[in-house]
Amino acid sequence: MERKDKLCRLLKIKDGVGIELGPLSRPLITKDEGDIRYVDAMSTEELRESFKGNIFYETKDFVDIDYIWTGEGMGKIVGDTRFDYAVASHVIEHVPNVIGWLNDIFSVLKSDGKIALAIPDKRFTFDAARAPSTFALMIDNWIRGERRPALQNVFDHFSQAVKVGHDEVVALAEGRVTARDLERHHTDQEALELAKESHFGEVYRDCHVYTYTPRSLLESLRKMISMDLLPARVVDFYDTPQISQEFILVLEKMELTAENKLSAFAQIDGFLAVVRDRVVEIETRDAEIAALKEQLAAEKQLNQRLSASLNSRKAVAKRIIDLSKQAWFGFPAKPLN
Repeated sequence: MERKDKLCRLLKIKDGVGIELGPLSRPLITKDEGDIRYVDAMSTEELRESFKGNIFYETKDFVDIDYIWTGEGMGKIVGDTRFDYAVASHVIEHVPNVIGWLNDIFSVLKSDGKIALAIPDKRFTFDAARAPSTFALMIDNWIRGERRPALQNVFDHFSQAVKVGHDEVVALAEGRVTARDLERHHTDQEALELAKESHFGEVYRDCHVYTYTPRSLLESLRKMISMDLLPARVVDFYDTPQISQEFILVLEKMELTAENKLSAFAQIDGFLAVVRDRVVEIETRDAEIAALKEQLAAEKQLNQRLSASLNSRKAVAKRIIDLSKQAWFGFPAKPLN
């Protein structure tokens, strides 16, 4: 199944109204495909200026932004409009307050509205050296009502970002390298200066506030639902494919009743059962390889001992033959070395 099909197959693209967050120059859904409204933290012109010189984006192709959302309630910028769905590709890791962000989006969705998310798997991106974000961090950011990346997020992002291209993704996936083997983008001192600039200069320093693996995000979503912090269930999920950098999941708005929560837990637990197998395989691959190397080394030593023993037996047999010749035919026996 193609990436776009995974993200959009449950969404009402043709006969519904949707919003896409952070589309830049590559929207998942175009206005030719359906009634879609684009949302970002800046106007189109401000985004073009902000991304000037960025080799990964063609700023002239940036779409026109319909709603500018800078952290206030989504309802304030869209009015009474209610949407059938929302989509966001590689956005959820940037938001300063993921619990508040998800709830804000759900507040402007219809009763069966869905959020489709494409999320970078930190194990195979420049976040590979970072630990998955804890649920405690999400709670902290939510209680504080963060509207910009906290200092620890900025420093963590820039101090641990590593250079990852296709070859590195393959090597990480195959267990041939670890994040510690990769070159860093910034020194600790550079990361410190960026964090200080963000704080003292009041500069909004965009970064990956959160880092996710499929397992870590699913478990965090389960806790949000359990604590009545997220009125949603996970209705679709696609694990990170081999030699890839992202996974996909779709959330559906639901009422937080006991019955609905039990159903949501069952769905997430079903997805987790699959993800854990793959994660365990990846996390233990280095240990398995090391064990195999030890086994091969032990077998090599055993073969060497067997070879030495065989050579010794051959020498003894040859000595016996020489002695026999001497006894029977009077030939002199050669000395045994």
